[in-house]
Amino acid sequence: MPELMLTKSLGKLEPIDPEGIDYLRGISIGEIVKAKISKPRNGAFHRKHFALLQVGFQNQEQFDSFDDWRKAVTIEAGFYVDRRMFDGSTMREAKSLSYASMDSLEFARLFDSSLRVVANFIGTDNKTLVQEIQNFSVVGTG
Repeated sequence: MPELMLTKSLGKLEPIDPEGIDYLRGISIGEIVKAKISKPRNGAFHRKHFALLQVGFQNQEQFDSFDDWRKAVTIEAGFYVDRRMFDGSTMREAKSLSYASMDSLEFARLFDSSLRVVANFIGTDNKTLVQEIQNFSVVGTG
């Protein structure tokens, strides 16, 4: 099944490229099709989230590994799955942050929750932390 890019206009979805137009031409009027809809993620927002994680990591002393820090923040933000172990116990596993595993709406909720988690953990407020993320991003891109 192809992956189509669509845009919404006046209550309907329409393809935005020639490939999508050609594909939809092959579907008869009134024919029922099944689609899974997701909003593509914004790369800049993804980088902003990782800047948040970097700023938090640099301002804490409990975690030696960035990957452990990232997973802990993700779990604390409520984005995890419970895994059952052989002994019957459960273990929390951080959800993947990949583009394929999380759409833009879920990622926005993750960012907001992570912002609160990191601000609380390092002892600052959201507004100050957002300013630090912006400063970090500017320094990191120059």
